[in-house]
Amino acid sequence: MNVYKVTKKNRDATAAFMAFARADWWPCVEDAKRQIAGRDAWMLGKDDTSPIGFASIIDMPDYKTVEIDVIGGVHDDAFHVDETLDPLLVHMEDFARRRGRANIRFIITSAATTLDGSDVPHPAKAIEDFRSEREDVVWLMSRGFSVHGILPHVYGKGKHGIVLLKSLTP
Repeated sequence: MNVYKVTKKNRDATAAFMAFARADWWPCVEDAKRQIAGRDAWMLGKDDTSPIGFASIIDMPDYKTVEIDVIGGVHDDAFHVDETLDPLLVHMEDFARRRGRANIRFIITSAATTLDGSDVPHPAKAIEDFRSEREDVVWLMSRGFSVHGILPHVYGKGKHGIVLLKSLTP
């Protein structure tokens, strides 16, 4: 599989795939198009019009950081965020380094983690004790990401944003 930049030529195919992969996030193709509009976005596939994965980032030059806006793929007829997306992750990291960025971050939900449902009275301790067997968390942490912060209750009471960060500097 190869990584291809999302362009006018493959934007519709990528957006259609995104809407197929996560109809709960993008009920229609136009919603998915808006998600990647104006962003650096890529698709993973056997060619540049047949995606099996997708990703986009938000560049934050003032913080020397890129943020993964969205990443995902489909295999075995189900949505996944796992090692099958390694080519996309490596591509985003290389892209960020070429832009002089020092970090790549991803904010995930606390669902199926040790923080889910908690009030997070002691954030430093919660970060230290953080655990999850969730597929995406295990994959990203195996690729050098670690928990660097908590955004309490951003998805509702007891539903937190978990800031995963990876340094891109040697």
